Amino acid sequence: MYIMIGLSNMIVTSKGITWDKIVGWSFFAYSVGVPLYLLTDGGLEGFIGTKIHFNEVYTFATVSESLYYNCLFLSLFYFSYFLFNKKSSKDVEDTTHEEVDLASKKYNYFHSRFFIHYWLLAAMGLFFFGLYKIDYLSAISAGYSLKNVGYVYLFTAVFAIDIGTLILIRVTGFQKKYLLFAGLFHLLLFPLGIRQLTFTFIFQIALLYKLVNYKRKLKTKEIIFGISLLLFLGLIGMIRKSGGEQAFTFLSLLKAPIRFFFYETTFNYISFLKCIELFKEHTISFLYGKTLLDPIVEQVPSFILNNKNNYQFFERFIMENEALENLKPVGTAHLLTELFVNGGMTFIIIFSFVIGYVSNTLNNKMRKVLASNHYIGQILFAAVIPFVIIQLNRGGLSVLTKLSFQFAILPVIIFLIFRRRIRP
Repeated sequence: MYIMIGLSNMIVTSKGITWDKIVGWSFFAYSVGVPLYLLTDGGLEGFIGTKIHFNEVYTFATVSESLYYNCLFLSLFYFSYFLFNKKSSKDVEDTTHEEVDLASKKYNYFHSRFFIHYWLLAAMGLFFFGLYKIDYLSAISAGYSLKNVGYVYLFTAVFAIDIGTLILIRVTGFQKKYLLFAGLFHLLLFPLGIRQLTFTFIFQIALLYKLVNYKRKLKTKEIIFGISLLLFLGLIGMIRKSGGEQAFTFLSLLKAPIRFFFYETTFNYISFLKCIELFKEHTISFLYGKTLLDPIVEQVPSFILNNKNNYQFFERFIMENEALENLKPVGTAHLLTELFVNGGMTFIIIFSFVIGYVSNTLNNKMRKVLASNHYIGQILFAAVIPFVIIQLNRGGLSVLTKLSFQFAILPVIIFLIFRRRIRP
């Protein structure tokens, strides 16, 4: 079944960076760990040292059922994606666009850049406040815990700095000083063992560069740089985990990023398997779409709606049934988990069609943005796509919309507000 899923992605996906690739490959990549653990009878787990305990994923019947839902979702998603693709946009021509944006002919962005610096200044204040709240020096040895509200401030500030920097990098033609600026803040995160934020930012920068140079092929040095970066992130994780006492070998260094991938992906996909087993063994009602309210409520500030937690239906469902099925992690799971908990196979079918339609619409928009070399659109896509990939497999719909709005759309809105139209 997994060979079928992989081959279908290779055959039907479009060329270049497209939304069908983003959705299709993320589902495939984020759920490949479970069958590999089972087929190797735990050998893969022992080799890379993930400590996931593959026997927690129950029987082959349960795993096969989960793979069936994956196949069902992806096949209907592609059907919907191409069904509504009646008049697809033409592929971007294989010509290099000049570094003159069409938007810059109509607007002056001097004041926009000026106010984005104030956005960064506010984010810096929040960043240092977060460091103060977590007691940075103590946190280096103790490790981070999301129970400390300081980490909420810290994560919010880092994303705000990253997106503001992303805007300035694109607007100024990739000036390296802004990259250095963001790098200084991420260096402070490494002793805490927080690699996901840095990896996301690097992904955003690389994606923005690829969107600007859409037809540019990867060079050997870029591939080498990417591999070196993965090894470096793996090395940081090893040092953080062992406290500097582990004996490093070349093999352990190679296994570090692989271990990180399999742990993150399998850990979240197991929640889907556990929910399938939960509904099999116990008489539990579906949520019937209650979590669809979460994205709306999530945008309301806490000082206006101080009981926001009452609307976190998916997290409440996990916590209420944790004693029955040891559900984990709380609030972060494969998208199929949330769809299944809301309405079983019915919701999986409905939303595969909806997501296929939305992806097709976004893809046509993205092609136009790339063809026109419009940097505001490029910034938005580069900022949002990594969040979509992560949250398709690591969180609910409310988290996805919150991250996209607060850390991507909001600073772009600020950027648009202060632009000035050039009079003819």
